[in-house]
Order: sequence, then C-alpha cells, then structure tokens
Amino acid sequence: MVCKGERTDSVSVTPLTPYPAPKKRINSRYFSDLPPESLLQTAAFRKDGILLAAVGNFWERGDVFFTLSAGLRRAESEKTLNRKISPALEHLTIRQTLEVSRNLEKITIRTELINMHDSESGMGSVTAGFRYHILPLCLGKGGSLEMKSGGQSCKFRRTQERMIFARGATESAMAMKKLFEAPRAPVMIDDNILTWRMPETEMKVRMSVEPAGAFAGFACWDTPNLETPTFEPFFLPVTLKAGESAGYTLTLTAGK
Repeated sequence: MVCKGERTDSVSVTPLTPYPAPKKRINSRYFSDLPPESLLQTAAFRKDGILLAAVGNFWERGDVFFTLSAGLRRAESEKTLNRKISPALEHLTIRQTLEVSRNLEKITIRTELINMHDSESGMGSVTAGFRYHILPLCLGKGGSLEMKSGGQSCKFRRTQERMIFARGATESAMAMKKLFEAPRAPVMIDDNILTWRMPETEMKVRMSVEPAGAFAGFACWDTPNLETPTFEPFFLPVTLKAGESAGYTLTLTAGK
C-alpha cells in the first residue's frame, strides 16, 4: 500500500484528550511549543479502493484519544448512452462528481449532461429532462420534509400517495404528474430548498438544487412495499446542440 499506493490527504485526526501539562521541575525549553494537534501525525495511502491510515502519537507522558475522519473526499464517474440504452439520448454523456466535506457535514453532487454528437454522427441535438433519484429515509422513519408554499412553511409526511410539488404550473410538472400517475393536482412551492427532519433528533439536513431557474419541482413516488418514498428534484427540459452541456447540483448540509 505504501510503496504502490497513492498518498492522500483526506484523513485527519482531532484530539479529544486534554493536552498534557509539563512538570514544573523540568525546564520548559525542553518542551515543544507546537499546538497539540501538531503532535498527532497522520499518513494515508489508497490503492484499489482500500484506504490505509496510520496515526503517530508524539505527546509527552500520556496516551491520547482522538477522532479520525477518513471519508471519501471526491469521486467522479461518467456514462455515455448508446442507441441500445436510449435511441433518443444516444451520444449523451452523463458525468457525475461526488464531493464530501472533511467534517462529513456537507455532500455535493454535481451532474453534467454533454451532447457528444460530432460530424460523424450527424451533429444532432439532444433534448433531456433531468431529475435526481433521492430516497430520504427520514420519511420512512416518521420524519418530515419542510418546504415553502405561499410564503408559509409546508411540512410533508409520508402518506403512501404519489404527489407532485411544483414550482409553477409548468408543462414539466404536468408531465411528471402523468408519469407518476399522481391523483391530485400538484402542490405549489416557492423555491428549490427543503429541509429533512427526523423526529428523535435536533439535527436536520438542508437540501438545495441548482440551477434555481431550471428547477421545476419535486416528485414523490410511494407504494406500501417501499421502506421509504422517493422525493425527486426534477428540472425543465433542455435541448443541447452538438458539443453543448448543461449542469446541475444537489447539495446536502447537516446542522441544527
């Protein structure tokens, strides 16, 4: 791992034990003036999906308890669709990037749609309506999602009903209502932000999607056999000429 792996700085440690005070009978010049966190040294290497981390304790006269954060900081993947997958979306590349903050309190998902048509394929255009497939487990455990509707807080709890929450009476909202076979008219919401809440904790998760101008709403799919319903941000359709791209972002931020 050390010789053939790739060194990574995604690992960090935070001391929980109070810094040991020096003995008065020993001259202070023999003690390091470095801050306590500098006396905990870390090194990490990654190879073939495996992470090896080592922590060195250089504190004087004492063990130390610490927390270690070794989360995946960034990952990328992409897929180019072919005619077998979807004739209408042939030559469309979907590129996805996942980023996790060092304190694990923020997750950002960036998605890029790229029309890879060229002169050999006819320089064709591609029209796509993008949405994120999200399953908030809080809804399956008695929690709720909070949005703004008409300037007021709107709290949604699981009803085992398919529903559409739309930002305006758009064709996209009606298309999603038909696709999801939602029995009721869409619920109008104000913006592209919602809050996830669990009943047994003060912690909450704020979810936002961008670009706000292209955001069309949320679609909820539910059946009795699901552990939790989906709650899917969807966007207005976009038509991309050859070489053009469109970007979307979903951000989850935890806090109180």
